[in-house]
Amino acid sequence: MAENQYGLIQNNQISSPALQSLIPKVEYGSNIRARLFNMYGNLIADTKASMKYSPFVKVSPLPAVDNSFSIKNSLTKFVSLFSNLISKPLNLPIYRDNTIFSFEDFPEVIMALKGRTKKILRQDSKGKLYLSVAIPIKNIRMVRGAVLLSVSGEKIEQELVDLEIELFKAFGLILLATVALAIYFGRSITNPIVRLSNEADKIAEDKTLKTFNLNKFRNRKDEIGNLARSFFKMTNELQKRIDHIAEFAADVAHELKNPITSVRSASETITKVKSLSEQKKLIKVIQNDVERIDRLINDISAASRLDAELSRIKIKEINVSNLLETLVDIRSSTINSKINLLKHAEDIHILGDENKIAQLAELSSLSNVPLVASNDVYYHIPERRVTQDILTCIREKCTIEQAGFKLKANAERYLKPPNEMIRLFSAYPEAIVHTTEIANRCCFSLDELEHCYPKESSKNGLPAFERLVQLSNEGAQKQYPDGVPTKICAQLNHELQLIKQLNYAPYFLTVYEIVRFAKSQNILCQGRGSAANSSVCYFLGITAVDPSQIELLFERFISSARNEPPDIDIDFEHDRREEIIQHIYAKYGRDRVGMTATFVCYRARSAIRDIGKALGISSDIINTLSKTIWGSSKRPVNTDDVLETNLNPLDKKLQLALKLAEELIGFPRHLSQHVGGLVITQDKLSEIVPIGNAAMKNRTVIEWDKDDLDALNILKVDMFPFL
Repeated sequence: MAENQYGLIQNNQISSPALQSLIPKVEYGSNIRARLFNMYGNLIADTKASMKYSPFVKVSPLPAVDNSFSIKNSLTKFVSLFSNLISKPLNLPIYRDNTIFSFEDFPEVIMALKGRTKKILRQDSKGKLYLSVAIPIKNIRMVRGAVLLSVSGEKIEQELVDLEIELFKAFGLILLATVALAIYFGRSITNPIVRLSNEADKIAEDKTLKTFNLNKFRNRKDEIGNLARSFFKMTNELQKRIDHIAEFAADVAHELKNPITSVRSASETITKVKSLSEQKKLIKVIQNDVERIDRLINDISAASRLDAELSRIKIKEINVSNLLETLVDIRSSTINSKINLLKHAEDIHILGDENKIAQLAELSSLSNVPLVASNDVYYHIPERRVTQDILTCIREKCTIEQAGFKLKANAERYLKPPNEMIRLFSAYPEAIVHTTEIANRCCFSLDELEHCYPKESSKNGLPAFERLVQLSNEGAQKQYPDGVPTKICAQLNHELQLIKQLNYAPYFLTVYEIVRFAKSQNILCQGRGSAANSSVCYFLGITAVDPSQIELLFERFISSARNEPPDIDIDFEHDRREEIIQHIYAKYGRDRVGMTATFVCYRARSAIRDIGKALGISSDIINTLSKTIWGSSKRPVNTDDVLETNLNPLDKKLQLALKLAEELIGFPRHLSQHVGGLVITQDKLSEIVPIGNAAMKNRTVIEWDKDDLDALNILKVDMFPFL
């Protein structure tokens, strides 16, 4: 076979020229060793030997021994030792540098002669790594030989060691920073806790709680501050409890001292009295005082364990027939008259605590105070107990799981019907009778409320209506100095007669006085709304538009057919509106002036949010559900909304939340103050409407909204700010 154009292959062997061209490609003396095998697996070339396989020897002087201390060398030894300790043995093949090689000694060469590249990692007896790669030499897809490249891993190992050293340095720096931060934060947390512990020890030693001082920590905004504030609150409550106990002990000592003194005095006197009758009297006094002491001790014992007593009350079926007979006998002897007890065919049985019922009945009999049958009502039907519990959680800002004793113990606090009350109090029918008597006396109606407006009058003592007529005519003369047109006079008289009929003259005079004061102080103000239809308002200076010029209908403002109070809206300069309110309070007094309230009621979004929080539903789910409702819509969240959000509509807690939220829509959420409504009365507000303290000091808010006031014909002045 002739040599091909490259001069590499001849007679299916690698030619000498080819060897001469391949071997020099690998630099002698480098870290890489190359060995060339022919297609039969015979070693034909080696970079560490001559072409005739004579050994190739390179002599290099040994490096000088370095005995100096080096941080890098120390770190290298430490890292190597540490790596050896934590790493697992590699279990690699053993590397042998034999004098005579055969391709069978190298599995990678066998694979290369089969046409596949193969690499193998080995280690010598000292643990030094060697990487060898065998690459096939092909010509027209036929393997003509193989090249074996071997390299020592010494340099790689050194680079890895250097990398490990750098990582170790970084780890050391991070460790030092972590330790420093841990010490800093540890002291910032432990020092306050130690301080709290020391203060607790002082309290335990002092017992007076007067030395407790944690003002420094109470002002913190973190968990330590919360703990300090809770600790401070606890100590204050403990101090109050200690003071109460001291007062209680003093009262007990005082109450016990009196009968004991009486017993001592009687016992000392009885030996000196010879009369038998006097001795009996003294013995009776001693017996009464002893009984008094016994009652005091029992009362003190009951008061000291009131909660425990309540928890130990045993409800059972009681036959009260004998109890009634005893009470009748006691009552008969007290009033010196015979009482006949109606005998029943069967015994009377009720559920309750026998001792408590007997004490209550005996107390009623001895004190001559009639019994009344009632129950503590929080809702109208038993089914609303769940709603009541949820509202309690909303008010207390807790979940249903956290509520505990904040919730009522049972579902009996509903408005029971008459037949149920008769059954429950069948042993005390007189209590039902007395309850009925009280209910019959409660015949009040809101229609009985009469709003008496302030009696505004002039300096010369004119009645309110005559004063209004005078001011209206004076205003008309100013607007029409050449004479008031007949049409306008007729309109003015018509309005005045209707105002007189409905007795609204004091209201117009009050509004006039407020506007007059504002103008005297150069405070911008202007009446608006349906009051612009009134000539009276125009001539009083309340409005600025003559209604006769634009043919406005006065009955839109006041009408006897609607039976609605007038509503004059006045806009005041916003930054000086407070001056007007202060003037009104100063003139009429706080007990006669109140701001109108407004009720903020639940809508769909606010209902599902508050219900979800009370039930312990996550904020993510609550927000997701609330976003299905647009704006302030009253449409409740339904199952379709739940499906739209990919939530589980079969979830029991979620179903309960939807049901309760629907019930809560339209329910009052909180009371707020109306922006402009103001009620003024002749007498005290508290005699007409319910009142409370406003947010601003020395201000009163009426706990009714504007619609309630309008329904009861309570006049109000609406003062709104404008920019």
